[in-house]
Amino acid sequence: MFKKSLASALLVCTVPAMASGAWFLTTKVTSVGGTLRYDYQGASAFQSYSSGAKTKSFDAYNAATVSVAADTHNTIKSVTITKVDKDGTQTVNTQTGSSVSINPADGDNFTVWANFQVDPVTARASVTNGSVSPSSIGNLYYGYKVMSDLTFSFTPKVGYTMGAISGAPTDSLVVVSNASKADQRATVTFKKGYVFTGPVALSAAAAAPANRPSLSTGAPQNVAAGNSQGVSLTATTANVGAVTWYYVSGPQNAVAYNTVAGKVIATVTPAPSVSGFTDQNDTNNTGVAGGNIQKVFTGPTASSVTVSFPAGAAAGQYKFLARATGTDNKIYNSIATVNVLAHASDVGTQCQSCHTANNIRTVADTSSHASCQACHFVDAGHPGAVNAGSVNAASFTVNVDNVANGNGTAAAQGTNFCASCHSAGNAAQAIPTLTTHQNKVCSACHASAHETHVVSATCQVCHATVNDHTAATMGTKGCTDCHDGHNPTVATKPFEVAAATHPPVVLYTFEEIGMQMAGGQKVPVQVDASGKGMPYSPKQTCGTSGCHVINGVDYSYDKISDHAFHSNQGRSEYTDTANGKFDATKNKPWTQSTAMVGKW
Repeated sequence: MFKKSLASALLVCTVPAMASGAWFLTTKVTSVGGTLRYDYQGASAFQSYSSGAKTKSFDAYNAATVSVAADTHNTIKSVTITKVDKDGTQTVNTQTGSSVSINPADGDNFTVWANFQVDPVTARASVTNGSVSPSSIGNLYYGYKVMSDLTFSFTPKVGYTMGAISGAPTDSLVVVSNASKADQRATVTFKKGYVFTGPVALSAAAAAPANRPSLSTGAPQNVAAGNSQGVSLTATTANVGAVTWYYVSGPQNAVAYNTVAGKVIATVTPAPSVSGFTDQNDTNNTGVAGGNIQKVFTGPTASSVTVSFPAGAAAGQYKFLARATGTDNKIYNSIATVNVLAHASDVGTQCQSCHTANNIRTVADTSSHASCQACHFVDAGHPGAVNAGSVNAASFTVNVDNVANGNGTAAAQGTNFCASCHSAGNAAQAIPTLTTHQNKVCSACHASAHETHVVSATCQVCHATVNDHTAATMGTKGCTDCHDGHNPTVATKPFEVAAATHPPVVLYTFEEIGMQMAGGQKVPVQVDASGKGMPYSPKQTCGTSGCHVINGVDYSYDKISDHAFHSNQGRSEYTDTANGKFDATKNKPWTQSTAMVGKW
C-alpha cells in the first residue's frame, strides 16, 4: 500500500500545475542515437536518452526553437510535437527535421519527443570467374556485433586460381585466407565478436591458366518457325583456331540398320535438313570396328553463324556442334541447342517450363500475361531483347500487324498492346476510356511489360500535396486504398475504411540486451537452428514513434504506457545483484525485477 501511495504521489508531482500566464514545455529523447537541446528565455536544456523527460514553465510567449541532432551513423527517425491548449484540445504533428518551431499561448502544454534510429550498413561480396557464398548479408547496422563466425567463401571456375581478396577490414577478428593454387577456395571470416563499423565490399577475381584453350556456346535458345531473323549461334573462344559448325541432330533423325559380319550397325542421319549445312560426313568410327555411325552435316567456319527455320519447319530440338583445335593441338567441342516451336503461341508455355523450374522470373509473376512471344520471340532468339519491331517497350504500342497478345488473338498495328485484354469489350479488366489519366501512356505509371500490374510511379510524382492527406491524418494508407488508379475521382472503398495489411517488421529483443551487445542500439531477435534464442520485445518492435497513428494521435510506447502504473512496478527492485540495482551484465537482465516491469 505504501508503494502504491508513494507512486501516486510522485505521479501527481510530475504533472505541470496550470498557472495563469504560463505555458509548459516537456522534452525527451526516446531512444539512443542523438540529442535534443533548446535555449529560451534564460532556460536551456541538453538531453540524451539517459536524461529522461524534462519540463519547464515559461511566462514569455516568443517563438521557441528546439534543435534535434543525430549522432554519427544515426538518423532522426521522428520528432513528435504534441500540443494541448488550455481548453484541452490536443494536436499532434510528426516530422523528421532537425528544428522544431513552437509558438506558445497562455496555458499551452507542449511535448517534444525525439526518436532516432541507427543507420544500416551493407556487407557484400563479388567475384569474377567464380562464385561467392553468401553474396550479401542483410539486416546489418552500424555497431552490429557478430554472434557466431560469419564466412564468405570464394570458389573459382574449374582450373582457375582465385586471386587475393580485397575489401576486408583490418581487424584481428577478420581472418582472410587467400588461395595459393588452382581450384582452391578462398575465404574471409568475421569472427564472433566483430563489430561492423562501416560498409564491407569484398571482391576477388580468379585467373585462368596461361594460354588455356577454351570453347563454349550459349544457353539453349527458343524460336518460332517462320521468324524473320533466325537464330544466332555464337562460340566464345580462347587460344583455339577457326571454329567449324556441324548440324548433328534434329527432331526427325533418320535411322538405318545394316548387318555387317553378323553385327547390327545403326546409322543416324540428322533430319530435317537445315539451310547452310549440306556436306554429309561420318563421325565416331565408320565401319564394323567402330560400331554405330553418326552422320553430320558440315556448315560454315566462323565464330558466329545465323540459322533460319522457315514456316512449316519441324518443331523440336536441333543440336549444332562447334569444333576447333586448341594451341595444345587438342580438339575442343561445344553443343548449341535450338528449340523450334511450330507456332508463336507455343512460346509462352516453353518459356515457363524452364523459368518456373529454375526459379527465374516468369512473365506471369504478378500478372495474367503469358505471351512471351509478343515481345521476345517473334523476331528474336533466346533470351531476346524486347523486340521494338513488335511492341514498343515504353508505350506498349503495337508496331506491326498480327502480334500475338495476352488473350491469344492478334493485335493490329498502332493499337495499344495492353488494350487487347483491358478494353471496353472485356469489362472485368477494362481500363476506363475517359478518365483524368486518359492522356497518360501505360508505362507512365506501370513498371514494365513483365510487371504491368506493378505500379512503378507513385501518385506523389504528380500530386505532391493533396489537401490534408499527410502521414498524421492518413497513417499508412496509400492513395489507391481509396481511389481508383485510372480514375482517381472514383472511390473504390469508403474513405473511412481503407483496406491495408501490416508490412513486414523486424523483431527486436529487449533493450537490456542492446545495452550489453550494441551500446544501447536495438538488436534483432536471433535464434539458432532449433528455433531457440532471444526473447521478443513488443516495446522495441512495435512501440516506436510514428508507426501507429490514429486520428492524428501517435500511439508510441511512451503514449501507451503514460498511465500504465502496473507495468512500472518494481522498476527499482532488482533482486539478484549485490546492491539491488539493475545489472546489465546479467545473462537475462529482464528477469531481475520482482514485479511487472520488463515482463511484457
